[in-house]
Amino acid sequence: MIGERTRQYVLVDTAKTVSGIEVPNKIYWFDGRTFEVDSIEQIKPLPKAKDGATLFTVVIGGARRSIYKDYRGWYVYPRVAITKESMAEMERTRVRSVNLAAERSRS
Repeated sequence: MIGERTRQYVLVDTAKTVSGIEVPNKIYWFDGRTFEVDSIEQIKPLPKAKDGATLFTVVIGGARRSIYKDYRGWYVYPRVAITKESMAEMERTRVRSVNLAAERSRS
């Protein structure tokens, strides 16, 4: 629900480890920002999760963060509640970023 601390599905670039585990390399935030994963500290299956989720503890810019993967994809729990107003601003920012990238590619 908007305004609550709920899952936010995000796009993630991944790689496979030698043992075949899919791990995150880059996270594309829903407002258009991207975050490079510096390292992975822990991979932990969550046995009580009904959706078969796995917790990945990662380091991004020197800070430890959590990202999860279930059968639907990758998700996070944003530290700030998402409101209708912030979602609208994020969409405007995303559209501006896409338009700017398109202009640059045409030049």
